[in-house]
Amino acid sequence: LGLSCRRILAICRDHAAELALYDLSPEMTDSLEAAIIDFESKLAGSPQYLGAQKAARQELEKLAADAAAFERVAAEGSLAGTDIIGADLGFIARGQFHPLLDSVAFRMQQGEISRVIRSEEGLHVLMVKIILEADKKRPFDLIAEDLMAKLYEINSVGLLHEFTDTLRAKADISVMDSMADNKLDQEQQ
Repeated sequence: LGLSCRRILAICRDHAAELALYDLSPEMTDSLEAAIIDFESKLAGSPQYLGAQKAARQELEKLAADAAAFERVAAEGSLAGTDIIGADLGFIARGQFHPLLDSVAFRMQQGEISRVIRSEEGLHVLMVKIILEADKKRPFDLIAEDLMAKLYEINSVGLLHEFTDTLRAKADISVMDSMADNKLDQEQQ
């Protein structure tokens, strides 16, 4: 955006009433911050798949029992030498996720790690980091992108008005349309 923190604060202060009209929390449903570890094997459909799935289930069960190991795999993105991948999902709202995983995640407690969950896409283990209820304020990280977009819009509108006012002040506009002149003459008679 090219806006300094001081300028952002000034825009927020100057446009507080206007910003209050906007819902800066993208989802006002229950939401949570979660991480996931999945087993999605390239061997699916092959004779070796069942053995790989069994080994992955054992690894996932170990990770489900060890929060530190779970968080490490989720942060690093994979478990070396396996088809187990991890990811930090960030904040998700109810209904934005695979239905089965969504159902499990929104029944969990903050800090809880799920059991191994089997879906048509593979094996999964979830960790719920933070739970946000629908009627609670959202953390800045969750609304920062929407807030910056709104500030950009407000700032852009102001800059556009300044630019058009400058152009209007410099402009010398005259209509040179003979048909319009003839029409004006007829109306005046």
